[in-house]
Amino acid sequence: KQVFDARFARHKEAKIPDALARTVASFDSISAACDIVQVARNYNLPVEIVGAIYFEIGAKLNLSWMRQAIRKISPHSYWQRISSKTIIDDIYDQQKRLTTEVIKYLCKDNVCSTAIDSWTEENHVQIARFDNFIKDIKVQEETDYSMIVVAIRKVRDIYAVEA
Repeated sequence: KQVFDARFARHKEAKIPDALARTVASFDSISAACDIVQVARNYNLPVEIVGAIYFEIGAKLNLSWMRQAIRKISPHSYWQRISSKTIIDDIYDQQKRLTTEVIKYLCKDNVCSTAIDSWTEENHVQIARFDNFIKDIKVQEETDYSMIVVAIRKVRDIYAVEA
């Protein structure tokens, strides 16, 4: 909700009409919806619970920020446009993977009430290391493809439970 509100406000400041600003601000949520529904069906859980886990993981790992950082890079060639789309898709895939793992291994009840807390506790070292890495990227003058590719690699090192 906060991400949507910030995007909506940014589009409104740019004098974009309300309906279009709302649509554009919701793109990330729409893109995530299919993944959330699929995971919910696979584990017979309400979409709201899976969505909450999905977006909490995304928030903890700055995954929306990573997608936005890629979208802000102006591609100069066909291959850079393809790379942008592929990188964004990979970020969504990692968010779905982590959501699936958290639900599979850490949901002890049908509301998954402790799943995110358990995941955060079990991965506090990796999450803190990743958070420092992202903070380092954010202070750079420019974000480029290679930074986000390395960040995605670091996301792959985070699991729901110790491997």
